[in-house]
Amino acid sequence: MKLTEEQELILSAVNEFSEGTIAPKALDIERNGIPEEIISSLSRNGFMGAAIPDTLGGAGLGEGSYRLILESIAKYSPSLAFFIYIQNSVAAGLMMASERKEELASAVYDIASGRKSSGISLDTVTSRVSEVTVSVDASARMTGKLGRVFNPTGDFVISPALKDGKEVLFVLDGGYRTETELTRLGFRGIGFSNIAIDALPGNFRMISEEKASLRLADVLFRSSGAVAAIALGMAEASIQKALDYANSRKAFNAKLIEFQPVAFSLSSMRSEIELLREYVLSDAANDELAGLKAKLMCTDLAVRASRLSLQVHGGNGYFDDYQIEKYYRDSMALQAFTGNRTEEMIRYSRRLFGNEAARL
Repeated sequence: MKLTEEQELILSAVNEFSEGTIAPKALDIERNGIPEEIISSLSRNGFMGAAIPDTLGGAGLGEGSYRLILESIAKYSPSLAFFIYIQNSVAAGLMMASERKEELASAVYDIASGRKSSGISLDTVTSRVSEVTVSVDASARMTGKLGRVFNPTGDFVISPALKDGKEVLFVLDGGYRTETELTRLGFRGIGFSNIAIDALPGNFRMISEEKASLRLADVLFRSSGAVAAIALGMAEASIQKALDYANSRKAFNAKLIEFQPVAFSLSSMRSEIELLREYVLSDAANDELAGLKAKLMCTDLAVRASRLSLQVHGGNGYFDDYQIEKYYRDSMALQAFTGNRTEEMIRYSRRLFGNEAARL
């Protein structure tokens, strides 16, 4: 696949940034979280608001360039790539698609600049809004608890809430506090906890009166290609680390790569990655249904590639110093945190075979 001149420049810039700035701090991000200086550096380079229009303070890059950025960063820090995805595709995406987008423009601008960031609930992302116990009462006060929030200390939090008997979507800029930090499987570089909400009318703005689960499902569906790019980056890094290890580690006086089962497995996996990369970064994957297909295939590939890398590394792969186990954890988490896989398969099947498909 031939990249445009702009994409070549962006890829060169983001690779240089990833290798020089992210790689040396990748392990520290896993252990201690994403440092503010990296967010600032991302913003200065135009990566933080990559998918946000320049009229709202973002870089205004095309979908292909945005995916290149996510792919490159995910090779070194899946947590950081997922954080960028939350800000661009989910938080800003919801606000830019809102009927009240003019009222929310300042929040989008702050996200694009890196000055502020948004949190979002795991329940929200996976469309399990029936579990939400947040409500707005007759005095327009919002109260309740929101479970499993990524980036809970962000300047904004997106929350569904019951108002006049309907599920609606709000963005809060105050009136919430974090509770007990939760143990998470993946994306350990991002904070994760429940939050308690007690917000006055001035602390929140409505994003959509449409049923929250429908609006959220739509933004996740439209951002499938971005998720595919993150998964692709993790798969590439997993196999590259396995190759590096197999070329240096010996068993029975031979390098691991000399053994056919190792070489065959790695070569087969690399071929899959190269084929999918051609597709994910091409214009063909810009169609929403094609993006969903890419997401389903790439997230599955990331799990298999990281599992293979763990097997090649043996017991060493489970030590975080080798930075292999994070790809396995994060690839599993990516599937869980970016939508309901059963619902996605139903949607995909029905678009292919008609509305009677997958009804039983």
